Amino acid sequence: MADPRSSATRRAFLSYSHLRELTEWPALMLEDYQGIQQDFNFTADELDDIDIRVTENEADIIVLQQEVIDIKLRLDALEYLVFNIVNTTVDLIVDEFSMVICRNAIPINITLKLIPVTGDEIHVKRTDGQINIIGVVDGVADPVLNLKNWNAHYVFNGIDWSGL
Repeated sequence: MADPRSSATRRAFLSYSHLRELTEWPALMLEDYQGIQQDFNFTADELDDIDIRVTENEADIIVLQQEVIDIKLRLDALEYLVFNIVNTTVDLIVDEFSMVICRNAIPINITLKLIPVTGDEIHVKRTDGQINIIGVVDGVADPVLNLKNWNAHYVFNGIDWSGL
């Protein structure tokens, strides 16, 4: 970013009296020139203030830009994403936006996403054998789905998984 300028370091402009002496412009044109010059100086001073604020906050602006990019990527993914339906009979680590249908005869472990992001959702359906949910849900470590044909819906709230 360029160093901010100040009106003190800008090029001089001719005053009304100097212009009147050097030109044959009508008074109205001289007044217009003066008004345009004042508007220019005011606008340039405002731009200088913005330059200073951007320079002082450049690191924060870069962080915010990256966060916006991350959010946009996530929104783009969500826009086209349909819940991924997974049928399993074995232990599994599930990703976000998955619908897991467990068709196991013996107990299995379904591990919730290891590094979740706020808003991640996972559905788990038990059709037969016991399912151990590996992770903390509503403050409970490793809850169990022990009812046949039962299902659970989990959402990560930014701190932990919540069962709905």
